[in-house]
Amino acid sequence: MYCPNCGHQPSTTTARFCAGCGFRLDGVVKLIEAGGAIELLQPNTSTNSGPFIPPLTPRRKGIRFGGKLMFASLASLPLTIAFSIGIDEPVPIIFSIFLFFAGLSWMLYARLFREDYLLPQAPVANPEILGESNTGPLSFTNRLKPPSVVESTTKLLKRKRDQISN
Repeated sequence: MYCPNCGHQPSTTTARFCAGCGFRLDGVVKLIEAGGAIELLQPNTSTNSGPFIPPLTPRRKGIRFGGKLMFASLASLPLTIAFSIGIDEPVPIIFSIFLFFAGLSWMLYARLFREDYLLPQAPVANPEILGESNTGPLSFTNRLKPPSVVESTTKLLKRKRDQISN
């Protein structure tokens, strides 16, 4: 086995990191054992605390937000009535009424015009399987490109030329 990042051959097959570049090799071993199949992360469909709750669609989110606005207007209604009586003006009650109708309008808009489905999302490759890690002291080496064969050959030829000329 060779490191897919730099081409260095590890001393043992149980090495977790490449000695040349620090690339995680345990994921490469899993990938080879799986025959090249990449394990994909799937959304969690069950929880230990109870049944699966599907994600909210845009329509359901809009209806919930409208309901929250209506609840806030009804909850604030006694305070606005008391305040209106205190200042002898009906303006604060208009605020609660406006909030109630805004929530009702929001719910109606969501019910009529929002989508009732979620857009499909592409599955994400599991970084542990691929040998990638965004944490740890060697994470920056995963982004480094190995030097090309031409560069190393050119350096070798320059050293030989310098040895011959000296």
